[in-house]
Amino acid sequence: ISGVFTRIRLQYGERGYRYMLFETGRVIEHMQAKADALQVSLQLMPDFFDDAANAFLGLDGVEESVLHLVGIRHKKD
Repeated sequence: ISGVFTRIRLQYGERGYRYMLFETGRVIEHMQAKADALQVSLQLMPDFFDDAANAFLGLDGVEESVLHLVGIRHKKD
């Protein structure tokens, strides 16, 4: 999950970053509900190296950056 800081700052000013983090949590919550319905599990990965994740995804890390990493895996019976 990534965020575009310029876009959110233009709309909400300095509090935009906080709103972006709230929305990240909300997206993860919706992903969890969908994962449960599909009988897969989410692997939340809050500990990651920002620069490495941004480079892997082709993000500049200044105007757009990774906010959270989430993996999907099959549930074992």
